[in-house]
Amino acid sequence: MKSNFLIYFLFLSFICYSQNDIYILKDSTNTVSLENLEAQKLKLSTNKISDESKEYTYWFKIPASKTKTNYIFRLRKKKYDVLNAYQDSKKIEKMSNQRQHSFVFSRELPVYIQFKPKYQNNFRVELLPLEESVFKEKKQLIINSMYYGFAFVIIIYNLIYFYLLKDDSFLYYSSFLFFIAFSFFILDGMLYFYGFNNKVDILLTLLCYIAIAFFSSTF
Repeated sequence: MKSNFLIYFLFLSFICYSQNDIYILKDSTNTVSLENLEAQKLKLSTNKISDESKEYTYWFKIPASKTKTNYIFRLRKKKYDVLNAYQDSKKIEKMSNQRQHSFVFSRELPVYIQFKPKYQNNFRVELLPLEESVFKEKKQLIINSMYYGFAFVIIIYNLIYFYLLKDDSFLYYSSFLFFIAFSFFILDGMLYFYGFNNKVDILLTLLCYIAIAFFSSTF
């Protein structure tokens, strides 16, 4: 009885994990298209992608499945040259107000994602059922909010000391902490979450680095 239960459990685990499988093709020549992708040999992908070459175009394939549950594909890499998702030769629109580049789709037909990153090729991909992915994202937002709240308290604490002691070093230190926290806010993709575009992200990142360098030298 126990052995039968174990076999059944392992079978269910295999089915669940196989539905989250992502296949990858690294196109070093940048010549593969959606039309000839099926003729290429794709390999099972890991969640973390890391390559030295900067010339790859990545193709991801999410196979069709009999499940009726919608899935979300998330890609953790802010800057890119090309990012497209296709199902049945039609483009899938990217989800708005997300920290990561995200696409939601059914599993009735295969889905293909074309991605060419800008700068280094280090990023993560994730495929999860819709409800599980949304829950995981909400949980991460709560954790992040706790950090930002704690950072805000420390900043206010130093501003109070500046007001009471009239010591400029507390003002500079609180400004330094603010820009450190804001840089984490940017790196975490929160600007995209609130609907800002890539140009705003680059500009504010640059201003953050300048402010951090300046205020770190003042106390």
